[in-house]
Amino acid sequence: VALVVDGVPWKAYPSMPATWGMPGSDVSTGAGGPAVFFGGGGRSIAHVARTEEGVAFVIDGEEGTTFQRVWPIVFSPDGARHAYVARKAEKTVVVVDGVIQAEVESVRADGWGGWPSVHFAANGARVAFVETTRSEDGKQRSRVWVDGTSEPWFTDVRYLVLAPDGSDHAYVATGPRDSKQRVVRSGRVGPAFDTIGRLVYDPAGKRLAYYGHSAEHGGLMIDNVPQREERTDIIGPPVFSPDGTHLAYVESSEGGQRVVVDGKPGATWQRIGGLRFGPDGKSPVFVAQDESGMRTVIGEDVGRPAAHNWPAQFSPDGQRHAYRQMSDERWEEVLEPVTIDGFNAGTFAAAVENHFFVYVQDSESSRIAWFEFVDDGWEEQASISAPDTFQLAMAPFSVARVDGRLTFAGSTGD
Repeated sequence: VALVVDGVPWKAYPSMPATWGMPGSDVSTGAGGPAVFFGGGGRSIAHVARTEEGVAFVIDGEEGTTFQRVWPIVFSPDGARHAYVARKAEKTVVVVDGVIQAEVESVRADGWGGWPSVHFAANGARVAFVETTRSEDGKQRSRVWVDGTSEPWFTDVRYLVLAPDGSDHAYVATGPRDSKQRVVRSGRVGPAFDTIGRLVYDPAGKRLAYYGHSAEHGGLMIDNVPQREERTDIIGPPVFSPDGTHLAYVESSEGGQRVVVDGKPGATWQRIGGLRFGPDGKSPVFVAQDESGMRTVIGEDVGRPAAHNWPAQFSPDGQRHAYRQMSDERWEEVLEPVTIDGFNAGTFAAAVENHFFVYVQDSESSRIAWFEFVDDGWEEQASISAPDTFQLAMAPFSVARVDGRLTFAGSTGD
């Protein structure tokens, strides 16, 4: 079996495992097909190959070291560096740029996949992971490794993050002297809390924000300094604006929740989700729920209620937005400031060049149509036919301009 890249076949191997080199998961028997990884926007390509001795990563056509098992590879954002976790004899090893950087008992798994996690800084300058093991008395313990150097042991370590420029790193540590949680930032230990949420750096990597909760005190912390004297209950991690000048978070208020931007609280809702900043860098964008239903909120603009709302998407210039709603057991595409009704199924695609592309299925046809704002209203400009099963995938299709033509890509129920 050989991987074909841009029409050129690479070296053939007995098989290409489909799920991270686990025995029995070959291309012929494993679900999902061979494991192929892209890094740096497609500048680097890797796949797993089964050799006579075991399994190995083939990166940009070059075969790496053979191991008993490998887990998914991680590329730095620019694709110049890579790292992965592998099994060698009775040890777990962390391989960085083709060289074994550490031998450990095990590496903590983060995220949905459940596989060991290795983290690069946004600029690719540093790499880190969390080792987990058990002490001689059988108790679990964890420690952080950064660029091949280990840090002190704790009872537990969570939420490891690296500053975008690689100049700093932080994590939440429990113990070892008590059950309290503390933020450890480049070796400096912060105040103790019963619970600490996810850590967030500002885009410049200079400020670190998180929430800490205890019975007697708690609230927003920036650089380990409390931002209010009174105790506040914060829900979810804080959010920095893209330029780092604004900070927003959700806090409990009068039996509900509200968004606080730069210390100024907004209206109270039953529930709030998906908080982020809009294209202007200062308006909070989120989905809110009250007695009438769910609404999309963009700055001071509160959308109409519906049974369910999806996050808003913005045009490239940030002047227009769209989001999907479910109301009266129908899918509806909501294009600000009007609604396109009559769809009994559909998937919304991101805007391209200030047009909104929508998958439409009605009594006449199944098609991909694009709409343009004309004379203060949205008009369907043109469309192309689509398979009847297109909407069954229920995943956004993509639109891009390639060689002067608009190109669509998506999945079907087949």
